[in-house]
Amino acid sequence: MSRKVEPSATRERSFAGPDRWDPDDHERALLRRFADQWAQLRVLDLGIGTGRTWFAFGWRAGRYVGVELVHELARRAVERTAGRATVLVADAARLPLAAGIFDLVCFPFNGLDYADPPTRTRILGEAARVLRPGGSLYFTTHSLEWLLDRSGPDRRGELSTIERQRLADLRPGGSTGIVVLHDDAGNGTCYVTHDWEMDELRSLGFVVTDVHDDNSSSRAYLVERPGSP
Repeated sequence: MSRKVEPSATRERSFAGPDRWDPDDHERALLRRFADQWAQLRVLDLGIGTGRTWFAFGWRAGRYVGVELVHELARRAVERTAGRATVLVADAARLPLAAGIFDLVCFPFNGLDYADPPTRTRILGEAARVLRPGGSLYFTTHSLEWLLDRSGPDRRGELSTIERQRLADLRPGGSTGIVVLHDDAGNGTCYVTHDWEMDELRSLGFVVTDVHDDNSSSRAYLVERPGSP
């Protein structure tokens, strides 16, 4: 595959997940879902970071394009995949791509939640735009219910340090819908209830086909853009 890395004028926070190679449980479920179709799929991977998800499922795709906001991470993704990944430096909320050209859009490892709520919604709208009719969007999101279930002193030990920091930022009355919680470094992260996410997806015209919830801190959604290919 060709590669494309262009300069970026932004210093915004990357949406990328951790710098590791193995797929998580949600991604393994996605691999199983499209087990016999990967070689035919045109895949758009948002928040590619340094290329981790290319090693999880990108190499299986018939066509694969990664998008990363931070130029240096995109450069490393191209380098680490030996130029096999096509990587665009772009904002996922304003994709420089034509409409209806992908079979599957992915935004793994809760990367969507590092955008503020209005930008988050615009990213989902852009995913819908670039999907062909009948195409699928896969993404994961932080579960607000999971965090609240561990807010009591008897369960706070189950939280990581950064999760405890975010929980401390939760204000009274902020336990429904979508909230932005900050860690000690000032980074904001969205936490979302299942009901709120379902309403948002329906409002954008998506049809929810699967929800993968393994009682972890995140929940995975697989949704379709209605229509025939």
